[in-house]
Amino acid sequence: MNNSWVIKPVYRNVYIAGQIQSNYFPDMADLFSVFFNLRRGTVSEIDGEPTQEEVTLINVHDKTGTYTNEGRQKKENLLRGRIIATRPNEYIAFESDVNYQARNPLEFGDDIGYNETWSRMYIESVTSYKYIHTPIDLWAARARDCFHLPRGNQRILRGQKANVQLANTGGQKFAENKEPESKRIHHCQIATIWKAPILCIIY
Repeated sequence: MNNSWVIKPVYRNVYIAGQIQSNYFPDMADLFSVFFNLRRGTVSEIDGEPTQEEVTLINVHDKTGTYTNEGRQKKENLLRGRIIATRPNEYIAFESDVNYQARNPLEFGDDIGYNETWSRMYIESVTSYKYIHTPIDLWAARARDCFHLPRGNQRILRGQKANVQLANTGGQKFAENKEPESKRIHHCQIATIWKAPILCIIY
C-alpha cells in the first residue's frame, strides 16, 4: 500500500482521513471494521434534491460549485476553472488531449461530482467493513470543529473493539484541534469524532 497516505488518530480506536482513492481499499481491508462516510450522497435524504459534492480534479480549482453554470464538469467550465491554463497536456497523462482532469474515478467521481453510491458499492465489494453513511453539512459552523452522530451510530462506535475509520472533509479540522482531549470529546459528545479502527472518509 502507498505509505504516504495519512490517516490521523482521533480518539481511542477511531481514525479520520480525507478522501481515499479506490485502489487503497483492498490493502486496507483488514485495518478497520466500521467505515463512516461523512460526505454527501447524490441526493438529499430530506427533499430529494441533488447534493453531490465536488470531486478533486487535477489543474482545476476546487470550491467552484458542483452545479454552478450548468455543472462544474461541463467542458466550458473546466476550461475556465483551470489553475494554470498554460500547462502542457502531458501534465495530465502522456496521451491526454487536454491539460485538465475532467473526471476522477479513483475518488468515485462521475460526470457531476463525488458519487457516494459508487463509493458504498465498491467499498462493500472489497472489504467487510460495516459501511455507514452519515453526511454532515460541510458548511455548518460546528462542522469546522466536529460533527454529531445520531445516537444509534454513537452506540455502534462505542461497541466497536476493532478500529474505526472516519472519512470526511469537514471533520478533518477537528483532528488539528489543540484543545485537551477530555474537552474535545465532551464538546463533540464522545464518539462523535472519528479516529481509531473505525474509518471515516470525507472530502
